[in-house]
Amino acid sequence: MKPSLNLTAILLVTALLFGGCALTQVVVPVKKETMDTVKSSEVKIVVEQQEIYAHVNRSNITGAMGGGILWALIDSAIDSSRSEDADKELQPIKNMLLEINTQEILKNNYSKKLKNVAWLNAKSFSIETKDLQLEERKKVTVNSVNNAVLFVNIKYFLTSDYKTLKVMVSAEMYPNTKELQKLGVNNFTDESMLYKNSYTYEYSIPDNNLEKDGILNKWVSDDSNNIAKVLERGFESVTNWLANDLQAAKHEKLAKN
Repeated sequence: MKPSLNLTAILLVTALLFGGCALTQVVVPVKKETMDTVKSSEVKIVVEQQEIYAHVNRSNITGAMGGGILWALIDSAIDSSRSEDADKELQPIKNMLLEINTQEILKNNYSKKLKNVAWLNAKSFSIETKDLQLEERKKVTVNSVNNAVLFVNIKYFLTSDYKTLKVMVSAEMYPNTKELQKLGVNNFTDESMLYKNSYTYEYSIPDNNLEKDGILNKWVSDDSNNIAKVLERGFESVTNWLANDLQAAKHEKLAKN
């Protein structure tokens, strides 16, 4: 089936890291032994941002001119101006999204879907509103009363031309018992990890001839492209992909038995 021109839902497997770097993504599938060993887990849904934003194309006069403090200052001023302009232009969209509680939607989505992953034995779901670096994730895991902690990091934003909405998710699961630590796979930080994968949902306004004002108007006024509805679909899609990936591990386990 030919994909829709205005909807591209992409499961990233080898192309991008969550941060957007052009490097091969590290994927850690769940081992059968892990599924047999996890007796309880908790899910931390990390939503650092408070509102939607637009990606800003960074100025690179410094690179073009071969470096220098002056050019770096100019780049910084240009980037700041672009960010301010984007913030003002997106205000109608931000106002519309005030009507939905993104944190509550995400918590409900993951609670509903991941509870169906029997081997995960998820006991609690909570929202974190700050980015958890590795040391903080380790601390949260060690202080948990559960065998493992699944961190689900979420970002959502518009591309610099405002045409495409992206919802990006990176999921990582860390062990909290010695038995599970032995089953973990080391990532670039040599930290034991039981699972890792990333997903990106994309939805684009279909009219290629629209200027920015026209695109913004479609996000707000066109019911078929209503950004609040599209964002909720994006949240639901990435939730389903994660749950299905973990369920696929379950099915693989059953097939081997």
